[in-house]
Amino acid sequence: MESISRAIYPAFSLEISDNMINLLNKINFQFIWKDKCHYIRKADMIKSIEEGGLNVIDFSVMNGVLKLKWLKSFMGGIDFLLRCDYDVYKLPVKLSDFHQQVLLYWKLMFKHNFTPHNTPLWNSRYILSNRKSFIWAVSHLMDNFGNLLYYSDFCDKFSFKCPIREYNRVIKAIPAPLKTMIQQFVIYSNSQSEMRSLCIEGINLNSKQFTNKFIRNILAKHEKIRKRYLSYPILPKAKEVTLKILNDIYPSNSFLHERFNWENNSCEFFEKDIETVEHIFFQCELVKEFWLSFQNWIQSKDILMHPLNMTSIKVVFINDKNIEFLINNLIVLGKHFIHRCKYLRVKPHFTGWKNDLKLFAKSLQWMMDRNALKLLSALDSYMLLD
Repeated sequence: MESISRAIYPAFSLEISDNMINLLNKINFQFIWKDKCHYIRKADMIKSIEEGGLNVIDFSVMNGVLKLKWLKSFMGGIDFLLRCDYDVYKLPVKLSDFHQQVLLYWKLMFKHNFTPHNTPLWNSRYILSNRKSFIWAVSHLMDNFGNLLYYSDFCDKFSFKCPIREYNRVIKAIPAPLKTMIQQFVIYSNSQSEMRSLCIEGINLNSKQFTNKFIRNILAKHEKIRKRYLSYPILPKAKEVTLKILNDIYPSNSFLHERFNWENNSCEFFEKDIETVEHIFFQCELVKEFWLSFQNWIQSKDILMHPLNMTSIKVVFINDKNIEFLINNLIVLGKHFIHRCKYLRVKPHFTGWKNDLKLFAKSLQWMMDRNALKLLSALDSYMLLD
């Protein structure tokens, strides 16, 4: 898209304001939908194809990737600052808007987990003097009993002399609650003060694994969903129904009514109820009866499983992976059956679903796929086709 290509070059050397980022995103998404109604949420569109998205570019994420790649290539001399729990606006140096944005994106990714024995003294957003942070650890200014060193003891300990006025200024800037907390750690903990490594989820900033894709996935904060159902030997339409349920974009009547002013938002099975995703796939009385028959049928085959709820309808977790594979396949087929009944306007009877399962099992015999043979073997071994 031309708007993105024109903005990439300036983003390498200039700060891109939030208003400009929002404007660029608006232009891009308006272009995608041809200035018409947006049928899918932006948060869903920027996800990967496997997660139900369209891999659409979010310029805020792209801008963050460009800034952090710049940071990686100009690491010399600033790695100490990156380890500090800083506040960009209280650093004792005046930074350009570009450099402020670079540090803000780094702060967004790097989690400064609070540890009292490792609390940095310099560039801390809590330890301020005249509303500015200092340019290592507070525990270094304490003796073995957690008491702050006198000026003479400090000079002897580090063989370093500084003006007593400057030393007192630093000591007074340490907040009392922080001082008390660190004091307890110095007395009762054997932890040693050391600077944290510059790692994001175990990947070092200077590593070759710190790629654009890795940064983009961190900044986008996609909610990871189970993708195993994509490899199941079942109809693509059944997988599509599951994908829409997992991503909260299934076109229930309530969803269509809220998003597109659809006239009818009542349940196709019971008109007195409002048809939400939870209702149509679990809460409706007819659907509950279907799932109860399903669970009784499974348990009659000596397969142990917890009572079904809306969460387990989305995906089931069982210690036995073979049983988990079998149950999840059957539940995906069950959701597809309910979906078909909704649009055919017929009641979801369990006997009808069992007949569909037997027809589906016959098709598995002709599929030269490992998962298809695995599913067919499981159906036969538990006598689910009788």
